[in-house]
Amino acid sequence: MKKMILEARINEYAMRDRNPNVPWTADEIAESAARCRAEGAAIVHFHARAEDGSPLHTAEAYAEIIRKVRAKSDILVHPTLGWFSNDHDPAGRAGCVTTLARDPATKPDIAPIDTGSTNLETYDAVARAFSHADRVYINRTDTLEVYAHAFR
Repeated sequence: MKKMILEARINEYAMRDRNPNVPWTADEIAESAARCRAEGAAIVHFHARAEDGSPLHTAEAYAEIIRKVRAKSDILVHPTLGWFSNDHDPAGRAGCVTTLARDPATKPDIAPIDTGSTNLETYDAVARAFSHADRVYINRTDTLEVYAHAFR
């Protein structure tokens, strides 16, 4: 078998109403990351959350998660840049990762630069409809340049 790299995307913006096991807290994310590593994943991607599951895009929240993940396993850390939480300010999106990178204990192993834009919606099988059908995740070239310069 050829070698491959597995990335576990453990919580994205999934809510607990559909899956009560979605990890939100730093401890839950660290535990999930450790279990993924034990099963062969090399990378963990996650989104920091507030207690109610809403996005919590702060360097402090991500630093706590990263420290706890690293205390439990050697999985590579790939935090998000956020998702619709701060899309209008590329420097602000990159700021969380660059702040984390100043401290070797919280420096991400991987910083994302999402090339290309895409539609991002979820499908509700009960309602038989897409939610947020008008939502587009835009990654313009000038935005990608901001990220590339910031992450260098």
